[in-house]
Amino acid sequence: MFPLQGTIGNINFYKSGDSYRARRKGGPTAQQIATDPQFQRSRENASEFAVAAKAGKLLRLAFNSLLKPVADERAMSRLAGTMVKVLQSDKKNARGKRKVVEGDVELLNGFEFNEQGKLSTTFAAPYHCNINRVTGELKITVPPFVPEELIKAPGGATHFKLVREERRWILKINRSMPTCIAVWNCH
Repeated sequence: MFPLQGTIGNINFYKSGDSYRARRKGGPTAQQIATDPQFQRSRENASEFAVAAKAGKLLRLAFNSLLKPVADERAMSRLAGTMVKVLQSDKKNARGKRKVVEGDVELLNGFEFNEQGKLSTTFAAPYHCNINRVTGELKITVPPFVPEELIKAPGGATHFKLVREERRWILKINRSMPTCIAVWNCH
């Protein structure tokens, strides 16, 4: 596709991230989506996506100072997608009423905030993150390792830093959830 933005006839051309896209104008009206029984599933999906996006935003804001220098431009959309999976794992509530805190938050384990600088590929040393959900205690264990062998730093990097950050984030039902995030930070 070539770099074109705007509208020609009933086709919208726009830029999304680093690529250019096109889509047709039109579709159902907002009133139809809000009231027509045919769009019930769409309303449920929109409601759940909004809940998941809000949970992702709360997580992002809790770790904002840590994530700002390392997250890539698509990290938040990937985080929203992962939060949707967490939400969909809620077996207690009906579709359209599900809650992130009732889902499997362990699905966030291994989430990468930077696809080009993944912790899992740059930091090969073994580590274990354990969260005691009852006491809220977070423990990260990193056995001794040889950095030259187990850190695959980006070209030109001369230092590395492991940052342990812990937050309790609270969602709508006022239940706090300790969360563990490990971030690679190259100086």
